[in-house]
Amino acid sequence: MIRVFLAAVLLATAARAETKLPEIDPSQNLAFCGSQVATLAWFYQGVVSDGAPELKPELDGLLAMQTIFIGQVERDGDETIDLFKKMTKKSVTDLAEQMQGTQEQGAAALAHVNTNVRGCADIYFEKIEGQNGAESE
Repeated sequence: MIRVFLAAVLLATAARAETKLPEIDPSQNLAFCGSQVATLAWFYQGVVSDGAPELKPELDGLLAMQTIFIGQVERDGDETIDLFKKMTKKSVTDLAEQMQGTQEQGAAALAHVNTNVRGCADIYFEKIEGQNGAESE
């Protein structure tokens, strides 16, 4: 039930989140972004499983985004795959631990991951669209 509450808080506050995106070495950006999407998808899967089917569209969107990131990670090679797996495991573990704290701590941790996902999506998908536009010209 706490997951459903936190998901509702996240949806209500996501637009107001002002957490800065972490500074990431460009060589690690792909693995980091993929790990953040995977972490948020993991959380939403739990929320939907806990009885919030109204959040299934958000989960489906995250899973679609995760598929794209995983495909890119796999194309980038074994080092990036290993880094992605390591970052995802740490991110999920950290979020799970923070969710065990107060509701405020859980909400803040979830908002942080959500902000990272939004920032990564904005940056990464803008880059893809730019590359696709250049290729089609």
